[in-house]
Amino acid sequence: MQEQASLFSTKPGFLSDSRPTTFEHIIGQQSALKQIAPLLENPSAHFIFHGAPGCGKTTICRCIEQTLNFPVRHYNPVSQTLSELKKINQEMSGETYILSVDEIHRMDKKQQEFLLPFLESGAFKLIASTTENPYTFFTRAIMSRVMAIKVNPLSIEQVEEILLKQKSCSQNFAHKIASLDLKDARKAFLIYEQIKDLAEDQVEAALKGLAPETIYDKTRHYDLLSALIKSMRASEVEESNQWLSRLLVEGGDLMVICRRLMIFASEDIGSAAPYALMKAVACSQAVEKIGMPEAQIILGDCVSFLAQSPKSRENYERIKRHMQQAKKGFMRVPENRRNR
Repeated sequence: MQEQASLFSTKPGFLSDSRPTTFEHIIGQQSALKQIAPLLENPSAHFIFHGAPGCGKTTICRCIEQTLNFPVRHYNPVSQTLSELKKINQEMSGETYILSVDEIHRMDKKQQEFLLPFLESGAFKLIASTTENPYTFFTRAIMSRVMAIKVNPLSIEQVEEILLKQKSCSQNFAHKIASLDLKDARKAFLIYEQIKDLAEDQVEAALKGLAPETIYDKTRHYDLLSALIKSMRASEVEESNQWLSRLLVEGGDLMVICRRLMIFASEDIGSAAPYALMKAVACSQAVEKIGMPEAQIILGDCVSFLAQSPKSRENYERIKRHMQQAKKGFMRVPENRRNR
């Protein structure tokens, strides 16, 4: 087989970047495929696939393009303007087509407003992908006309199966790469390219030597989270930011970090500074909408604020005590507390 210009090799039923061209070759997204199947050939059914990087969003979009007998026009709001979007629509006037949009969360308000009447009329079938939650950036009018479908992160078993089928690598290579629990087929492919020429007994050492942002150990993940919480509990602002930075550099899940901050604001600060929970919730919403790298500024601000806040576990201890009592058995409601 001749070497391709792409990083990845071509296999029958796959594009040059190892993306499947048919639904039967897609691994691990049966829930999403089941949702779209009844509406696939309906021109007025529009789809936005959202989820983590490397889980198959763009692959599903490409399979729809290959399956339907409609002309396809690609649009990327990162590099293309509203005038280019209008030009596409003018060129296809009177003909139903697929408008395929990558990184659709980059669409500004004017671009969204332009889409609206054409979504309503069925002039094109919109299929799009995004790593963001579409409900946070699209208007209600748009969201009422599209199906937002979550594409789940890939499991260890699914990544291993993808490597075996799409890269034809050895069972040992596939298992060791998948065991990193990357949840990301694209990253797994990149790692495979780094180690594919090594002897089998050199693979494990090579994987351990990769950059920390490529491989993220679960045990260390929880150790770093624990260090962050305990540092904030001790009101150590610099130390708290140090552990937060480690989490971010080594690939920590942003939403997991945000959940821990919200729990900390309620459990460790509570009524000593009631506004701390509002700060943590606002931080979580901003991080989800903005993403990295800017999210590091928002998280750093929140961590510093929580670390410096006064601490009180009074409310936490109170509800904990009453929960323990409630589990002991039935409690009669007094007459003056009943619904009368």
